[in-house]
Amino acid sequence: MVWWRGLNLLSQRTDPLSVRQMLIAMLPEGLCVPADQRHAYQTTHVKMVSETLQKVICKLEEKLAAASAEVSRIEGSKEELQHKVSAAEEATAGAAERERSCKVRLADVTRTVISCKEELSSAETAQREKASARENALQEKAQVEHLERFRLLCAGEVQGEEAQAHYVKLETLAKQIGFEASLLTALPTSILKEPASRGSFDAMVVAQLGEGLTKRLSTLQEHLQASEPEATAAEQAVETAKKELQAAREQQQVEAEKYEAAQD
Repeated sequence: MVWWRGLNLLSQRTDPLSVRQMLIAMLPEGLCVPADQRHAYQTTHVKMVSETLQKVICKLEEKLAAASAEVSRIEGSKEELQHKVSAAEEATAGAAERERSCKVRLADVTRTVISCKEELSSAETAQREKASARENALQEKAQVEHLERFRLLCAGEVQGEEAQAHYVKLETLAKQIGFEASLLTALPTSILKEPASRGSFDAMVVAQLGEGLTKRLSTLQEHLQASEPEATAAEQAVETAKKELQAAREQQQVEAEKYEAAQD
């Protein structure tokens, strides 16, 4: 019923209770009578009710508009929050990716540092070995070049204990150059004899030793000549390996700082 709906709306008014009760009590008598049959007071009453209901409707519309605005605000806030959440998630994902990327680069450069250390160690080992071999060759060359003992014994210019002392050192040298074992056994008898007392075999033994010393000296000279650029190259390889290791360490420090910053 229309008047019953109006009753519900009138009950929501904030007018004094007596006013509301009066409007509600008169509602059936006005609205339930056809407009052309209403008395003047009924028409006035219907008008009052109509105006009152319009005010109620306006207030309800205002509340509805306010509620709609609040819903829109909340929806807008929700969308804004969703954008912020999405942005935060993207930022987190980006930070995680940067951290992962920094970690990968740090691992790569760390492997490079390890590799450079190994290369430097190998280069230093090779340099030491070549330097040691060259030093040994130089020492042996110095001994072989000192042929005075051989000349004195070969010419028979020393005798007795002095000759024996020269022979001991010469024998050591003969062993170092790989003098034939059978000739080495006969060497003391042959070379300690007076030159005039040496037979053809003795002369051959002494001559073989002289040839062996000369050949060994030539071999050592060739080896030293060939080893000089090798020694230089080995030294340069060490210097290059040191520089590469230093560069790798510096890059490792840079990547470590980037990785640390990415974790913050």
